[in-house]
Amino acid sequence: MFKKGITYYTLGLITMIWLWLFFLKSSISEYKEIKIVKTDTVYVDKPYKEIVIKEVEIEKPVKIFIYKTDTFYRQKLERDTLISAIKINPRLATIHSITPKGIPLVKKYPLINYEEIQIDNEGNLKIRNKKARRKRLWRNLERATLILGGLYLGSNLTK
Repeated sequence: MFKKGITYYTLGLITMIWLWLFFLKSSISEYKEIKIVKTDTVYVDKPYKEIVIKEVEIEKPVKIFIYKTDTFYRQKLERDTLISAIKINPRLATIHSITPKGIPLVKKYPLINYEEIQIDNEGNLKIRNKKARRKRLWRNLERATLILGGLYLGSNLTK
């Protein structure tokens, strides 16, 4: 009986130490090490010298040369609209333009079965649609073959 008590006592003591270590380990992992960041900044009691920028006097030009070689283009641009962007998708054409008065415009045109697109100076779009020549041609060829086939069969049957 005495030996049983000692064994139970030692087993209980070992279990308690084991549980204590287990909980101690789990509680330690919750705390992380705090790192102290040291900067390389040096603090000085005296501030740096202030640098004063002197105001520079603006020099007025003595002579101004104006070249008038592009007056034709300038006058033309003053009267015409300026096309700034053209975006063409398979079903929609978008033209961004600026009028001579400075008003920006966006014009959108639907594109359905087109063959050729033309844009004039004003930013307007002219669309030339595909002609239905091929459809008409096939329709007429079908009719002609039916008529010729009927005539051929009719002539063979009457013999």
